[in-house]
Amino acid sequence: MKINNNDINMNKIMKAYQNMNKQQNKNVESDKKADKVKISKEAKNIKKMQKALKEQPEIRQEKVDKIKQQVSNGTYKVNPEKIAEKIISDID
Repeated sequence: MKINNNDINMNKIMKAYQNMNKQQNKNVESDKKADKVKISKEAKNIKKMQKALKEQPEIRQEKVDKIKQQVSNGTYKVNPEKIAEKIISDID
């Protein structure tokens, strides 16, 4: 009787050992796989453009000063054709 009881216990031990080995093998396989990231050329270009924009001043002070001077002198001229073209292009 004890022999049969030992066989049952031995089977349980062997199954547990095999399950443990399977789990360890899965862990080893998952450790071998590494995540990879590939950044497209478009994404790289966008990043470069964003960096260039950040380096540009928000206000081009020399241009603002020039226009202010022209307005105060009365020499600033508005081109209505360019304004109309810009309005139309923004609508489309």
